[in-house]
Amino acid sequence: MIRQLIIAAKEEDNRPSFCVIVPVIDYDLSSQYPARTRDDGTPSSMPPHCTVLFAKMEEDEIEMAAKAVRQVAETAKPKVVKIGGQGSFPNCVWVHVEGGLPEELHTRLLAAVRSLGIKAEQSFDYQPHSTIEYTDKPKSWKGHVPSGQFKADRIELWVSGERIQTSKLGK
Repeated sequence: MIRQLIIAAKEEDNRPSFCVIVPVIDYDLSSQYPARTRDDGTPSSMPPHCTVLFAKMEEDEIEMAAKAVRQVAETAKPKVVKIGGQGSFPNCVWVHVEGGLPEELHTRLLAAVRSLGIKAEQSFDYQPHSTIEYTDKPKSWKGHVPSGQFKADRIELWVSGERIQTSKLGK
């Protein structure tokens, strides 16, 4: 498994973070990302990816949400997605993700989770991207920007930095 890091946002409360991702499964493409470590210096098992849903939720809501993720995955079709072109947020540098699948999955997952009565609050408008690196100065970052395409055929559910399930797209 490719060892990469996603640095978790600082916890504002004690609720677990619920993150659904489309992993970059193409080795040549994923190897373009820089290797990183967690805040404590240990490597992370989270692969390069495009986040399709990130939310805070109560621990007792996670199993219901995991079921919703499986149901959405069963009816979604695998697609080729492209990455390329640098962008940034105040705390990171990222690469654009194109192909429509991330937006489709985001919309469907958010609706599915909310239909269960889970708030799944979003504090930002969804922007399909794949984080390259977290940095205090994204505008002056000068690293390599990954580019290419891969077939997205699965989604993974991560809770507070641990992979909980992998669901293949389609039946």
